[in-house]
Amino acid sequence: MTVDDAKKTSTFIGQVKLTQGTLKITAEKLIVTQDADGFSTSTAIGQLATFRQKREGSDEIVEGYAETIIYDTRNEIVDLKSKARVKRTADEVRGDHINYSTKTEIFKVIGITNAPANTPNQGRVRAVIQPKNKDSKQGKP
Repeated sequence: MTVDDAKKTSTFIGQVKLTQGTLKITAEKLIVTQDADGFSTSTAIGQLATFRQKREGSDEIVEGYAETIIYDTRNEIVDLKSKARVKRTADEVRGDHINYSTKTEIFKVIGITNAPANTPNQGRVRAVIQPKNKDSKQGKP
């Protein structure tokens, strides 16, 4: 661990685990920068860094994987870059870049934009979304 108080930056290397409330991030390297208002931005880097969070008011878990995961506490945004994947129960989205708001629970998925033309599934986003039970929307068992 290296701490630079002047720049308000901490760098952690080697099987790093960050826990903040129900959010958990694991990575090979984690860089945490704090702004003047006390909010932080955490950048997790790894062969596949991971995040996991229990959804508020539910027992559902949202989990994601990417080579780089950036968590912005001010805006409550998880940004997954390169080989990105997010799962929620049986639903799953994949792309090169996924932006996920933990506040609004909205995903934005972007495919590889600069892939060579002969790349399989060039720029393609993949999503598996399971049908929801009509009764579960109304809170019925």
